[in-house]
Formats: sequence, structure tokens, C-alpha cells
Amino acid sequence: MKIKCFICMIAILSIILCGCNGQKVSVNTQDVSQSENTPDVKVNTEVTLGSCPLTDMGKADYILALRMYKGEYHEQYLPGSDSGPNWTGNFKLCIIDTLQDRVIESYPINEELTFKKQIGITLKDYNKDGNFDFLIGQYASSNFNIYKMYYITKDFKIGYYNNIGEISVSSKSYSPELEEDDKGNLVYAFYDNSSGKTITKTIDLKMLNIKK
Repeated sequence: MKIKCFICMIAILSIILCGCNGQKVSVNTQDVSQSENTPDVKVNTEVTLGSCPLTDMGKADYILALRMYKGEYHEQYLPGSDSGPNWTGNFKLCIIDTLQDRVIESYPINEELTFKKQIGITLKDYNKDGNFDFLIGQYASSNFNIYKMYYITKDFKIGYYNNIGEISVSSKSYSPELEEDDKGNLVYAFYDNSSGKTITKTIDLKMLNIKK
């Protein structure tokens, strides 16, 4: 009896194998990543990419924030200045009362900016008038960044030094502190490819007088 069952099993297996012989076995090789819909990244609030406390201005509960209110995030994997993460869009500077969770001052930056990470903003009262100054910069070349100088007044208003304009500084920081010379003026330097020299320039502290 056992022999008969064994013979039947061999016969059934032979029939199955013969039926498959010469037939192409199909395999579903569809790429799952192509069939899935990747959802858009949605941000429900403005994105804060830079900040610092205003403790030195007598407000421990106030912060200065650099916030993107319109823009996009993308990642670049090819070598170059855009390699890695990039936050690109429209930004504004805000003074925020953290206790009451409210913005008490807002200043739009009228140009598109790109930041690759969250930054710390460096405040400095260079001329000791009670108004604090700071730089916000962008990548320009492998030798320097281009910066603009802003200020916060004693009554917490934000502004931009039009009389200073853009300055080129050999720094990789988004918000560096400038050095002072023996006369108290601000000093910055950058390497100029065209001349093959390091160019040093100064900013007279008189240019930091805020006109109201």
C-alpha cells in the first residue's frame, strides 16, 4: 500500500513538472517606490532658521528670530555649494515675546535667501549706543560670504544699514562678529581672486548712527 502511494505521488509530481516545462515564469518586479505617491512636505507654521536671546538688551523673554514664511526645502547630493540640505525662500526678522507667544516686531528681508542649517545670530553693540547690530550673510564663493548689517533699537525696532550696504567677509558663518582696529572702527577682510590678494576694509563707527 505504501509503495502504491509513493508511486502515485511520483506520477503527480511528474505531471506538474511537465506542465511547467518550457513555460516562462513571470515575476512582478514593479518598483514599489515608483508606484507609491510621495506626499508633499507641509509646514503649518513659519520655519525659524536663526535665533538669539535678547537678554543683553534687558529682555530675557524676548528672542530675535530669522523666519522663512514662504519657500521650500530640498536636498542636493551632487558636489557643489548647494550640496546637502537647503532652505530657500522669503525671510523676515522677528522679535518675539516668548512668554505671550506673540510677535512684537517684524522686518521683511526683500531678497530670496538660502540657509543650509539653523544658525545662531550674533548681536553686538559696536558703538555702545544701546542699539545692537548683527550680520546676516549668504554664500558668495569659496573665499567669502556676502553680508548685510541690521540693527535692533533700544525700543525693539529692526532696521537695515543702507549706508553700509553689502560687505564681503572671508567667513563661513552666517552671522559673524566683526573685529575692531585700534581706532575702534570695524574691520573685515576677504580674498580677491582677481588680484590674488587679501583686501582689508573698515567701517567707521559713525556709520552706525541710526536715523529715526
